[in-house]
Amino acid sequence: MLIASFVPLSTTTAGAAPPAQGWTTTEGPLPADAGNGGTDPHAYVSSSTCPAANACVSVGWYADTSGHTWGLIETQNGTTWTDTEAPQPSDSGTGSNQGFWFGSESCGFAQPCRAVSCPSVSFCVAVGQYVDSGGFRQAVIETDTNGTWTSSTAALPSDAATDATVDHPNNQLFSVSCASPTSCVAVGRYVDQAGNGKALVDTMSGSSWTGVAAPLPTGASPTNNSLLGISCSSPTSCAASGGYHDNTSGGDLGLLEVLANGTWTPTAAPLPSNADSGGTQHSLLLQTSCPSTAFCVANGFYRTSGAVKPVLETWNGTSWSGIEGPLPGDDDPTAFDVLTAVSCASPSLCVAVGTYETSSRGFGLIDTYSGGTWTGAKAPEPADAATSGSPLGGGLTEVACPTPAFCLSTGGYTLSGASGNKTVPMVDTLSGGAWASAAAPIPANVTTSSAFGGQGRTVACDSPVACIVGGPYEDTNGHGQVFLDTWTGAQGYWLDASDGGIFTYPNNAFYGSTGSLRLNMPMVGMAATPDGKGYWLVASDGGIFSYGDAVFQGSRGGQPLNAPIVGMASTPDGKGYWLVASDGGMFSYGDAGFFGSRGGQPLNKPIVGMTATPDGKGYWLVASDGGIFSYGDAQFYGSTGSIVLNKPVVGMASSATGLGYWLVASDGGIFSYGDTSFYGSTGSIVLNKPVVGMSASPSGKGYWFVASDGGIFNYGDAPFEGSAGSLHLNAPVVGMAAG
Repeated sequence: MLIASFVPLSTTTAGAAPPAQGWTTTEGPLPADAGNGGTDPHAYVSSSTCPAANACVSVGWYADTSGHTWGLIETQNGTTWTDTEAPQPSDSGTGSNQGFWFGSESCGFAQPCRAVSCPSVSFCVAVGQYVDSGGFRQAVIETDTNGTWTSSTAALPSDAATDATVDHPNNQLFSVSCASPTSCVAVGRYVDQAGNGKALVDTMSGSSWTGVAAPLPTGASPTNNSLLGISCSSPTSCAASGGYHDNTSGGDLGLLEVLANGTWTPTAAPLPSNADSGGTQHSLLLQTSCPSTAFCVANGFYRTSGAVKPVLETWNGTSWSGIEGPLPGDDDPTAFDVLTAVSCASPSLCVAVGTYETSSRGFGLIDTYSGGTWTGAKAPEPADAATSGSPLGGGLTEVACPTPAFCLSTGGYTLSGASGNKTVPMVDTLSGGAWASAAAPIPANVTTSSAFGGQGRTVACDSPVACIVGGPYEDTNGHGQVFLDTWTGAQGYWLDASDGGIFTYPNNAFYGSTGSLRLNMPMVGMAATPDGKGYWLVASDGGIFSYGDAVFQGSRGGQPLNAPIVGMASTPDGKGYWLVASDGGMFSYGDAGFFGSRGGQPLNKPIVGMTATPDGKGYWLVASDGGIFSYGDAQFYGSTGSIVLNKPVVGMASSATGLGYWLVASDGGIFSYGDTSFYGSTGSIVLNKPVVGMSASPSGKGYWFVASDGGIFNYGDAPFEGSAGSLHLNAPVVGMAAG
């Protein structure tokens, strides 16, 4: 076992400066022995993960000056990336037998790998393949603990081939998923002593790894089986995907495995009714995403009437069901279409991406699961994408959805007006309910003469405001380099006073206020637009004041109310909002749906606030006694309605997934329900002024709350960006919004 060290993420990240807002790019640094001068390093990144904001890890490989391949680890610390040559097992080959790849050599467009998983900033696991001293390929596991990487040959079943047996090793691990620093599962393939290729499952429990052959469905051949994707929603619940050969039909079928109660259960992937049968049947499942123990989605392709079409497999906690991935209307029915990757932010929102072909060219494909239904759409392309010429093509390779309201995907497109149909990387972003496309930034030394200017291969997000994209590109020397792009969204908050005065932190823009106006009634709350470029203020009479890109959709101002308005929430796309009154009456505007109210029904205590689910198809109301009322797809996870409180509840916020919420009391006491975590409170602290509201951080891993004097209290990953606590205010603060 060999070891490599670098400064641990957990030590440096806290003091590291974050990147500037927007996109930044850098050429991935390479170890000192990387090919240079006249030698091409052939650098590549195959997988990425982000355990915290601006603390991401990308893995891949590079060639040294002799052309031998080594594992590459790129580690982000704020604005800086550091390279590490991956340590290798003690039996690694040398000279012409030197070789190391994270995932596999084929990780990329056709077979994306998720070869690294970091459940915390101080623990990561990366997997792949190396060449041993006998020249045979072995599966490898790399582990980072507190900044030190160690390497070992992957654990294999007892029937695995060895260098000394007639049939030799050809083993690899494609993907890994760690539910915690003590529980990881990696999947791949190994060769047994009879020369059979078998699906491999390696499991870490505590600090020990064990390897087993994955069980197969009845009738499976012992050859040509593999697992490519793995996702673990908990240490005891995982799903894996891949393919196997079926002796009964003679076809190649998709393979699905579910871990529950310590046992793996295999399933032949169910296929759409138009799938080929018999020996021409072919299906392969590339990746899997499990946001919960009772919901998973696997993606890939299947064959139908000689064509290849995308397939989506869904696990409901009991069984799998398969459908053809929906395609845009201009799809060529005879073409090769595939979904390469999937990411599920919650059981109610998943996005799968890939490529499909029209009669003339290829485009990116985006399939979205929302409201229990899949829909397909052509991926948008940047404005400078070519529209004519041959060959032309575009596509998406990977996707990450840190929340139901935000996804980031990457791939490539053909640049208009460039000679040789130049391919360059792109990023497609789901925000505010709509997809937008942009060219991914590339380092300045990108080639201007070659057809390959780059391709996005990996993407990872900690939250909607902290993501990375990586991929290969060709520099002006004709050498293969890697680019590492960082997305930093706006992360800050606004405070709203009862006179409509607005206070912005840190770089959230000021778009206007009613601080200098005479109001009919005081302000009671606010909501921000999804892109953070505007906000609404609401008064107790339901009057609405809109600023920035917040569009006025209607109000209750000047109309009779049974009870005063106490709060508001906006829809995910920013095209509507709800107002809630203290009697629980609901008023919806724009595209905000009405899902029910407490108006006209008895309450033990008045309603004091509300929050909406991430998909905008439901909302919760909270009363001052902590009673919760849920409507639409908002689920009830608990309340303080039957508890004697020290102070009344004054507000609430939902988790990023919409599967939980926090309540905050006027003394800063926090109550967490569903999938939310408790990060701290001021419940035991004497406050200068009472707490009046709260907001969750973009990742859902922290929260702020604000007092009436503008004092800010931050917990979890919600950063302190400033407060009005030391200012003399014309009117008390009544609420806040993050964006």
